[in-house]
Amino acid sequence: MKAREDVIRGAFNLRLTPVALALPALLATGSGVWAQDGAATGNRRVLEEIIVSAQKRSQNINDVGIAITAFDSGQVRDLAFMQPQDIATQTTNFSVNTLATNVPNFTIRGVGVNDYAINQATSVGTYVDQVFISSPAMMLFQMFDTQRVEVLKGPQGTLYGRNTTGGAVLYFSNRPTEEFSGEAYVEGGNAGYYLLEAAVSGPLSDTLSARMAVNTTQSDGLQDNIITGETHGGMDRTAWRGLLQWQPRSDLDLMFNVHGGEDNSDLNSFTVPGTGSNDSSTGTIDTLDGVPYRDNESLGVSLTVNWDIGPVTFTSISSYDELDRFEYGDSDGQLRDGRIDQILISDIEQVTQELRLANAGGGDVNWVAGVYYGKDEIDDSTVYEVTGAGFPPAAFGLPAPYALIDTLGNAYQQISETYAAFGQVEWAFTDRWSLTLGLRYTQEDKELQDVTTPWSAEPGSGESGPVVSGLLFPPADYEEDFDAFSGKVALDYRLNDDTLLYASISEGYKSGGFQGTLVFTPAAIIPFDEETVLSYEVGAKLTLLEGRMQINSAAFFYDYENLQAQGTIEGGAAGVENLFALQNIGDAEVLGFEVDVQATPLPRLELALGVGYLDAKITDPFVPEVEEDGRPAVSPEWNLNGRVRYDVITAQDYTLYLQGNFNWQDEQYFDIYETPFLLENAYGVVNASLGVDAVDGTWKATVWGRNLADENYRAGGFTGGVAGDVQIYGQPRTYGVSFNYRF
Repeated sequence: MKAREDVIRGAFNLRLTPVALALPALLATGSGVWAQDGAATGNRRVLEEIIVSAQKRSQNINDVGIAITAFDSGQVRDLAFMQPQDIATQTTNFSVNTLATNVPNFTIRGVGVNDYAINQATSVGTYVDQVFISSPAMMLFQMFDTQRVEVLKGPQGTLYGRNTTGGAVLYFSNRPTEEFSGEAYVEGGNAGYYLLEAAVSGPLSDTLSARMAVNTTQSDGLQDNIITGETHGGMDRTAWRGLLQWQPRSDLDLMFNVHGGEDNSDLNSFTVPGTGSNDSSTGTIDTLDGVPYRDNESLGVSLTVNWDIGPVTFTSISSYDELDRFEYGDSDGQLRDGRIDQILISDIEQVTQELRLANAGGGDVNWVAGVYYGKDEIDDSTVYEVTGAGFPPAAFGLPAPYALIDTLGNAYQQISETYAAFGQVEWAFTDRWSLTLGLRYTQEDKELQDVTTPWSAEPGSGESGPVVSGLLFPPADYEEDFDAFSGKVALDYRLNDDTLLYASISEGYKSGGFQGTLVFTPAAIIPFDEETVLSYEVGAKLTLLEGRMQINSAAFFYDYENLQAQGTIEGGAAGVENLFALQNIGDAEVLGFEVDVQATPLPRLELALGVGYLDAKITDPFVPEVEEDGRPAVSPEWNLNGRVRYDVITAQDYTLYLQGNFNWQDEQYFDIYETPFLLENAYGVVNASLGVDAVDGTWKATVWGRNLADENYRAGGFTGGVAGDVQIYGQPRTYGVSFNYRF
């Protein structure tokens, strides 16, 4: 430990010079912010300015002392970002694990929640048009008509939401336009895949404008069942959004947002070791020809008000969102006499209200202050088809002829209310130096109501009798309150117009809560405590070669306390040795760096390359299954990504270009215990496209291929439950064509 502490102290005693902070860029390069098209300067192409709102106001990304990765609308389209988790492929130190309930879990710099229960918000806050998303189940929305995406790395405990120990991901939709315009996009590929997207925007009057966008994605699926011959994983998704902007006067702007969608897709099946791959499986369910499926519907509205009151801007963001979720998923990954499957039925409702004041900016002092309220209610009922588990009816008090328990479930209602007050001030006390101070107080009250475990049983083979059912224990209620202060101190130094150096100390906080997984006794429902991350970070943002190269680098050390992860409940009932629940498994430390580079070294060539490194270790385990110096889940030591575009022909009216991107990650574990089965080896994925782009931007046509090497990699896995070892794979090779038209 002493040697490790000496390294940290030495790192922060370095003189903040461009050479010291840019040193990692001499060793490796990274992908951060890459404008879709560089701006021409004579015969040279320079990088475009990227505007972000990481500090709740519009700023050039290179003027913000935070590690940020951003994608504009063109990149979102070219990189085939269709769902929120897709951005991880081009973001350093960002990983995603798909767990047993087909819900993505985000991890940034080794900080994330490795749990499949939907009542646990991730440690990475997710925001859509400034509205916080409370449950990971609500992160299954389609990305369409997207203006930009911002990934803020490190704790965001001052300005953003409730659960930001790892970072925040911000998704922004295209806004209504002052002139009539529209866009149509179509994409088609193998396995019956096609995507249709359209948007129309323009004024309705002198003060009113609107935008309507819709997206539908369909496919036959890419995973063939090697036992039944059925195809799994077909897509059937539709999403829509309507924006209405009213500007009755020059100092007042109101944006009304209504959005919704349906997802009636099939699901990929799990596989067991030795069978299946990225295009095959053996998993089945009892209905619909054995193909797992979902039937989800979402609906939401929000109202954003910006009112300039003299030198101060008042902002109000009000929202309501709901999700009705039904999924019939394969859990055991194989065909057997008695299956182990799951039926997930969830209703989620959330209401949020944020009020804030900010000065107009532009002077030596910029500040923002506000209050936040959020309430979410989750009604969750999970039914497990467990005839293959062999639970003895005697353990449930059932006599013969009941040979086996047929179904088990877990049911509960969780209500969470959050209250917060926050403020941040940035003071430029000289032409070169600025100081940022931020503070946030958060209180979260959680109730877990009507928690119980329903069961049912049928008579054994050759016997007769009624289907019987009951509750393993009477419904129980629990309540816990959590509160904490979190803050930030940062110092920025502007060496010149092209060099920003920064150092910060910030703390993120994520409240505790209750497990949302199966239990056999109320004694197993044990509240877990909040987790905190204290971050020390230094970084540099360098613009070089007269605007043709950008190097953004950061080095960080995290003191991670009360890490929340899925742990084991020992001594289960009814013949089950182990059950699982979210709990505090230990303290940890994370030491790492990342380097983001973008460049236009030649007039026709654009490059973006990336590297991230993590040395993440458990320093003080709280549970016996976790080893000291073990790695947190989903935290590869090294990760790389990159993109390249070369304009092969540049004619007067069009450009013929070749574009490619890749991502590679080191080996990682899907669990906190470093289980050998859940060790995923290092792998890489390569994508490419050949396109023709009109110079005036009105149309674009491409031929594309994704996962060209047909890399066989796993996207998640699970072990130790009654279903045994199961795993799920990422998508195999796909290919197709696309066409985009704007007017």
